Amino acid sequence: MTANTTNEPARESAPRAVAAWTARLLQAGALAFPSLHPLVRHGGGTLWVLACLGGLVWLWRARRMGVSTWSALGRDERLLLLALLAIPAAFLLSLVNADDWTYAGPKLEKPLQVLLFPLAYLWVRGLGVDLGRAFLWGVMAAAPVMLAVGIWQMAHGAQWAHGAYYRILYGDLALYYLVLLVVADLAYLRGRLRWLGWAAMACAFVAVLLSGTRGAWLAGLVLLPWALWCYRRVLSRRQWQWLGAGALLALTAVVLVPSPIQDRLAQGFQELQHLEENPASSWATRYHLWRTSLAVWREHPWLGTGVGDLHQELERAAAEGRYPAGTHYDHAHSLYFDALATTGLVGLSALLAGFFLVPGWFFWRHWRRAGDDPYRRFLALGGLVGLAAFALFGLTEAWFSRMHLTRAFLVHLWVFVSALAVTGNRPRESHGDA
Repeated sequence: MTANTTNEPARESAPRAVAAWTARLLQAGALAFPSLHPLVRHGGGTLWVLACLGGLVWLWRARRMGVSTWSALGRDERLLLLALLAIPAAFLLSLVNADDWTYAGPKLEKPLQVLLFPLAYLWVRGLGVDLGRAFLWGVMAAAPVMLAVGIWQMAHGAQWAHGAYYRILYGDLALYYLVLLVVADLAYLRGRLRWLGWAAMACAFVAVLLSGTRGAWLAGLVLLPWALWCYRRVLSRRQWQWLGAGALLALTAVVLVPSPIQDRLAQGFQELQHLEENPASSWATRYHLWRTSLAVWREHPWLGTGVGDLHQELERAAAEGRYPAGTHYDHAHSLYFDALATTGLVGLSALLAGFFLVPGWFFWRHWRRAGDDPYRRFLALGGLVGLAAFALFGLTEAWFSRMHLTRAFLVHLWVFVSALAVTGNRPRESHGDA
């Protein structure tokens, strides 16, 4: 009897120790992801797959122990997960119209990975792990590392910084980190931590410029003023004056100082003026892909032409003189036009609801309820501004042609949604407790 009583605390402490170590590993992954994803091939993807596999094991163990994971979620969390799962369902439904199944398989691989999201999410929620701080520190560390890698690449002959993959991903993620740092500075960081935040912001800003990604530059002109507008009542007149002077100085430097950035902008304006004369240019390619995608959608308005069939439609349009011959693409160079052409109104509606509308409602709801808690205000506004960033990236980038942006977006939801849910019942925290 005495021996059994003595062993009882050991039995109870063992699961707690495992849970504590698991929580630290998850936070370490959230800390490492911002640097690994754009700079190390398969680095971010490996972390995400491990999180999903860990979630699968955790759910299996929870089921054996009779623990209900779904019922522990809030109503808004369940709605968000169901909205996400509707996206791969809509893409599968479009196969009713698909003809080329050799392309359908590789194309479906990307949206079907959304099915893994609940595994990682339920794992974090079941353990009650807050990933928000670790991810913020990871972003602050990633910005100078990205800048150093970009400078090294350009010093060794690269025209633009590109990280481990391609410059659009590098530039988009650098801008995403920049807007998160701006929100953190406005809502959360105080004291000496603000100096670290400002240094990281400067590094991320320069990294965006060095990427040569005009889409990221344009997105920054929307996202940064919006984030500042959300805190317009908090910023003093002197702070607004400093911000205005900094923006004017940056604009003057871009316009007046000869640089590759100025050349890149001039090239973009020239491409927009000659869309028909130069069909192989960057903007002309997008213009023709979008126009042809709309024509494909008109023929298949509800379910689209089917995942994997867009390349056939583009070849047919080229043969009929409605699309420039010799421009080979199997996607529409836009998340939205691609979904509209291949999955129709059903797929586009599911995508908009699952990726943006329902998560946006979730973050807005928590933003309104955060009160004066600085950390939760950062999580809510950071989640909302991050959504807007990825939504803007999708205008000119087809996420499902590659997995990199999709994984970054899923990790964004994973971190910010779970952190808001986990910290919802905790006491209010003070400024700067990062």
